[in-house]
Formats: sequence, C-alpha cells, structure tokens
Amino acid sequence: MKKKLVFLWAAAFLSLAVGAADPVTPKRTAPEAQGDVTGKMFEALGIPKNQVREAWNTPELKYCAARWHEVTLLYENGHVGIYEVWDRELAALRALMSQPEVAASPLMPELIRAYSKRLKQQLDMLKLEYESGFRGLETVRKKEFEIAEFRKRYGLPEMPPPEQKKPAQVTPPSFTDGVRTWETLISRKGCLVSAVDVKYSTEGSIFAGREWQAFFDKAKRNGVLFRFIVDRFSSERPTEIHICNFRNATEGELAVFVVQRIVNRNWYAYDGGDDELKRIAGQDAAAKVQLLKPVLKNDRTRAALQDYFVQAYETKTSAAAR
Repeated sequence: MKKKLVFLWAAAFLSLAVGAADPVTPKRTAPEAQGDVTGKMFEALGIPKNQVREAWNTPELKYCAARWHEVTLLYENGHVGIYEVWDRELAALRALMSQPEVAASPLMPELIRAYSKRLKQQLDMLKLEYESGFRGLETVRKKEFEIAEFRKRYGLPEMPPPEQKKPAQVTPPSFTDGVRTWETLISRKGCLVSAVDVKYSTEGSIFAGREWQAFFDKAKRNGVLFRFIVDRFSSERPTEIHICNFRNATEGELAVFVVQRIVNRNWYAYDGGDDELKRIAGQDAAAKVQLLKPVLKNDRTRAALQDYFVQAYETKTSAAAR
C-alpha cells in the first residue's frame, strides 16, 4: 500500500514538473478580439481609437462592430456595396452616441462630425444611383429628410442647396463595385470546361460559382459595367483560368466568354459586316478557340466583335424593358 502511495505521489509530481516546463499560451478572449474590430471600425470613421477606448465595452457596441466586420469582408469580396458598410458604421455610432456618459464627453462633437459625414456620403451615392436609374427619387428624399432631422437635433446648420449644374459624367457606384469584383474573379485559378460555348451549361466550370453568377446578373442590369467588360477584349494580361484542352486564357479572351454568357450568344455566331471575322467564325470548334486570340489582337476584327456584342446587349435589354 505504501509503495502504491509513493508511486502515485511521484507520478503527480512528475506531471506538474512537465506542465511547468511546457506552459500553455493563453488564448485571446472574445472581448479582446472584439475590441480590435471595434478599433478598426472607428479608425475607418476617422476617429482615433484611443479616444473611444473607455466607451466601447458595451455589448451593443461589440455587436455592431462584429456586424460591421462581417459586412466589410463581404464588401471586399464583392458581395455587397459600400453603402451597406456605411449603414453598419452609422448603427455603431448611434449605439455609442446613445450612451449618457459619451453624450456628455468631449468625444461627442467628433462622433457628430463622423455621423454627418457618412450621411452625406450616402446621400451623394443615392443621387448618383438615381441619376443612373438604379434608385427611385423617394429613396433620395428619405435620406435628405434623415439628414435634416439629424442636423436639427444637434443644432447643426442646414445643408446648402444642391448645385443645379449636373456633373458631366456620372459613374454608378455599382459599376465601381463591379470593376472591383471583376479584378477579384479573374485573379483566381480555375477552368472554363465547356463554358466557352453558350450551348453548354456552366456546370463544373468556374462560371458556375456563386460569385460569377452574381457578377453576370449585375452586368445584365448595368450597361456601363457591360461596356467595361467589352473594353477588356484588347487586354493580353494572362490569367490562371484555363481554356480546357488548350492553355490559360488572357483577360481579353475571358471577357469574350463572359459577355457570351450575358447576352447568350457565341462570338462565332457573328453576323455583322466584317468578312474576315465571318470567315474565321466559320471554322470548326477547336480552331475557333485557337483563333479567338488573333481576332482580338487585330484592331479591326476586335472592334467588329465589340460592336456585335454591344448591339446584342442593347437588343436584349430593350426587349426586356417592353
């Protein structure tokens, strides 16, 4: 019995010694990690995080920061627009400004400034989208009313009336997001499989992915984005997206295969006035894939192909509008 007790005591001592020699690094707690996210959010708003350190420990603000972080990741991957990110920031500012100790602190003017700036940016974006046909006038009016109520509440001067002069060129925000998504999508690896021909499905190809499908839908509704893709026909930038049985596609070739999906028409169905392009389009399937690259290198045939797709897009969109 004595021997057994001595053995157990020795085993326990040995296990403690081993544990002391190999300390376990403590894991960061959820509040610490959340604090980092909240700090990033306020830095994005232009507020130094040391100014809000004492105020960000409320569960409501941590929740707002977590939601902001989620939407920011979605924005970076092209799933949502910047408007949604700004909405989350405004929610966080409202949560912070509603705290009595914050409302009475020197931080309050900085929060009002940040809130006012974000509201104004949202209004500017809504006006651009209204002028581009993506938003209704009622949405713009609601945002103007929200800004007026906010400025009245905090004793800010009224906003000056908008200038009557219209900007020479309006770039829809959805176009900017679409370009960012395009750059992200073409930078990835993948294979087109049989998606180089609209007669076949995208099953098994990179085009079957959710992000590509969302991009196609966006381009179908946004003529500016569609023309951007058509303009990429001249690009010889290499991608890591493979044309099955041949080689990796250039950005220009990939742009052709993308607009084919948008208008549901193959490039080799060309029926315009360029005889050389008609002759090339009449080759067998394997030759057509190989000959697309020289077609895009030639200024005349490339321009003819671009016109062909733009006309197909306009026909399709005008028919859908009837």
